[in-house]
Amino acid sequence: MTQFRTMLSILRKASVVWLATVVVALAFPVHSLAALFDRGNGMIYDSEIDVLWLSDGNLALTNNFGVLGITTAGSMEWTTAKNWIAALNAAHYKGYADWRLPFTTQPDPSCSGQVGIVSYGYQCSGGELGHLFYQVFGGTPGSTIGTGNPSIEPITNIGTSYIYWSATEYYPGANIAWGFFFSGGFQYIYPAENFGYAWAVRDGDVAVVPEPPILVLVLLACSLYALRVVRPTLPFFDARLR
Repeated sequence: MTQFRTMLSILRKASVVWLATVVVALAFPVHSLAALFDRGNGMIYDSEIDVLWLSDGNLALTNNFGVLGITTAGSMEWTTAKNWIAALNAAHYKGYADWRLPFTTQPDPSCSGQVGIVSYGYQCSGGELGHLFYQVFGGTPGSTIGTGNPSIEPITNIGTSYIYWSATEYYPGANIAWGFFFSGGFQYIYPAENFGYAWAVRDGDVAVVPEPPILVLVLLACSLYALRVVRPTLPFFDARLR
């Protein structure tokens, strides 16, 4: 009977450890890289490069924030794109004032074209727009990633008629900036007078609050463990016939 009680004690301890393991797994899930997480309120978190995108890839189409020079397609010159971003920040859009245009990495060894320290062409996944196209959405050179493609959910309104402007200038004062095509996955430099879309992004994530069900499980596990610890030891009765 001593062995039985010992085994019962081991099983009880194992059950508590198992429950605690389940709770931890639920509370801190392991996510794959290059994944997008819907944070609500029109914002999407990219876990691999630690940035927060607007879920609307062409917000300027429906909200110009009072900035002139935006076409009915939502496209604009590079300077106008920077002004539009500044207007978002002035309005503390979504509660933030640090929105920006995406960065383009230079040099970028992943690009198909290399001239000195300048990287261009297809397969450019080092920049933030190229990362979305190739790493997150699974685009390939020549393919189009736009609205209606299930691989971009929960992002909407990705434009494919124009480039997407980058915040990165070709060189200071050049009035030439990097742009990225979601119709083809091509990265190149374009005069600032060209028209392109503007997609707002910011560094970091939103503050994530644990979901109530997770908290309930944590409390349940703690309660069970406490009961196991403080439960009095009952006297053992030998039920065998004497």
